[in-house]
Amino acid sequence: MIEYDTVSMPEVLFYLIYLNRENRPVLIDDVADTLCETLTKLEFMGFDVSGFNDVPVIKIGGGGKKLRQRSRRG
Repeated sequence: MIEYDTVSMPEVLFYLIYLNRENRPVLIDDVADTLCETLTKLEFMGFDVSGFNDVPVIKIGGGGKKLRQRSRRG
């Protein structure tokens, strides 16, 4: 868990943590459907988020199934 203030850019920190995972398995805990918003912000900033397509996601709150993977974009 990382605490940040309103002027921080937690999306970039999230991206950097993902990039530096060094072949460790990743599981994303998506609370209240914020993953989509986070990835969209990263895309608008010019980051390549295609690596997140195959990452397993646990959803807490929001809609959808409790365990799913992001669908690939066509």
